[in-house]
Amino acid sequence: MELFQEQLSIYKALLSATKSLALGNLPDEVLRVACDALVASSERVCLAWMYLGNPDSETIRPSYAVGRALEYTRNLVIDLSPEAMKGPGRRSLITNEPVLVQTETDSTFAAWRENAVRYGLQEGLTLPIGDPKHSVRGLIVVFVDAPNHFEQIGMEPFIAFAQLATAALDQAHLKVSLEIMASTDPLTQLLNRRAFQEVMDRVCAYAKRTGKPFSLILLDLDRFKMLNDNYGHDIGDKMLFGISVVSKQILRTSDWLCRWGG
Repeated sequence: MELFQEQLSIYKALLSATKSLALGNLPDEVLRVACDALVASSERVCLAWMYLGNPDSETIRPSYAVGRALEYTRNLVIDLSPEAMKGPGRRSLITNEPVLVQTETDSTFAAWRENAVRYGLQEGLTLPIGDPKHSVRGLIVVFVDAPNHFEQIGMEPFIAFAQLATAALDQAHLKVSLEIMASTDPLTQLLNRRAFQEVMDRVCAYAKRTGKPFSLILLDLDRFKMLNDNYGHDIGDKMLFGISVVSKQILRTSDWLCRWGG
């Protein structure tokens, strides 16, 4: 009966978090919500940490962690050494499958065993998040304080939740891509007129509120139509792109560069 109640509690906690997953605007926000939900799902879950980035990166470090065993992640690094490549994190990213480990007995976990035992981590479940075809993917690792807990309670709700997180992550990636497309000039890769207007609204409001001045420079390319007429639009496009590249190199990080058009 106690086991059934815990299973029910886990399902309820993860289901209640699905709405928050769908509302995530940024990919890392989605995975942070997922980690929080996993830790809240059971008293046995003592740690959940996430990674979001290139799965082939030389090092994998937790970008967010939550739980009472948080200290375990402070100096955690998963590199490309042969030992680390056999570990659950790398295996999960390579195979795109969940990986279950017993921290005290699994030989592939030897590199991290001492710290895991110190912080009471008995069993870990590694969940890959994201489309394996994408260059940016996520990883969520969940630890509990009892051996064989995932086998007793069942991994299905955690795996199903990871699949929901994958869908939410893909949606967040798409949302970011659409926002970039909507605000970027496709030729020069500078902010477009719409984005320029939004920037100006913010800058003007800030200047009005603080009394601090700002500068606006408008660049006009003389005889550009003649260049297009004599040498073709392909050459004109290359000229515009080249000017945008050079201009970005001389700007400060706090400056904005936009293409107004013409």
